[in-house]
Amino acid sequence: MFLTAFAMGMLAGTPLGFLLFGFVDIRGTKSAANSELIKSLNDLTRICLRLAHECPHSPTRQGLRDVALELDDRAEELGQFYQSNAESRLSSERDG
Repeated sequence: MFLTAFAMGMLAGTPLGFLLFGFVDIRGTKSAANSELIKSLNDLTRICLRLAHECPHSPTRQGLRDVALELDDRAEELGQFYQSNAESRLSSERDG
């Protein structure tokens, strides 16, 4: 899909680009950075949806919607991942 290549080009070399395309391990990041990543994914989701709404070309519009859904799913997964890690850390601190 051209949009993925376009997004990779736009995001290449940025932390968000690395997150989206799996080039780095994000497990060691701090809570504020985690929130920023999720916020950035949500912002990109809104941008894709706005572009899809305004796009006259049906296949491109559908591609933008698909990317928006993927970004939204990724943000949700990260939120759950960070939440479970925070709960695990809290539990281990109480036990240990």
